[in-house]
Amino acid sequence: MLDTICFDADDTLWESQAYFDAAELEIASLLADWATPETVDELLLQTARRNLPLYGFGVKSFVLTSLETIDEVTNGAAPPELARRVREIGKELLAHPVDLLPDVTDVVEQLAESHRTLIVTKGDNAHQRRKIAASGLEHVVDGYEILVDKTASSYREFLHRRDLVARSTLMIGNSLASDVLPPLDLGMHAVHLPHTSIWAHEDMASDDPRIRTIASITELPDHVRSVTDQPPSSD
Repeated sequence: MLDTICFDADDTLWESQAYFDAAELEIASLLADWATPETVDELLLQTARRNLPLYGFGVKSFVLTSLETIDEVTNGAAPPELARRVREIGKELLAHPVDLLPDVTDVVEQLAESHRTLIVTKGDNAHQRRKIAASGLEHVVDGYEILVDKTASSYREFLHRRDLVARSTLMIGNSLASDVLPPLDLGMHAVHLPHTSIWAHEDMASDDPRIRTIASITELPDHVRSVTDQPPSSD
């Protein structure tokens, strides 16, 4: 029996990574006199991974990582306008409108009629709260959770905090690493909804037979129905 559906936010309910991709392209362009775009991309990724335990996820982390990368690439000789432009990019990312992906509102509203629905995201708390409010979905779902990271441990704490049963809870998202595999390891249901863009840190492949993938969020209600209609486990 399935009673709770949890939606990832960025690149599941609304567009996100594409804006970071565009920002990275601009940063690579700013550094064209010092390094190739491929080198800049790789350094940004390496620096971000190194900084995640300190800065977490989100725009502020991206800005700090970009400034550090610029300093490394230019050996500390970057003109001040580069750092100034990176800070402006960060503000633009924070102020960007929330663009819901196709059919999201209809599907979330439909499922909210029969199931408890929650948005479960990660990243900067203030920014994610603003995006949830701007999405128009805050008053459709039953609540939201903003996790520091999406690991088995953080999902376990989330289940306990919300008094949820793992086998009665489904998570849907675009990232195998964050939205699918950790929930599955806890005994939750999980659905992979790939998006056209994904951050390289989250990108991975898996042949885990437990993974269920859908091509469109419009397929989710049928999947939820099939899981909900399953007879309860004998244990």
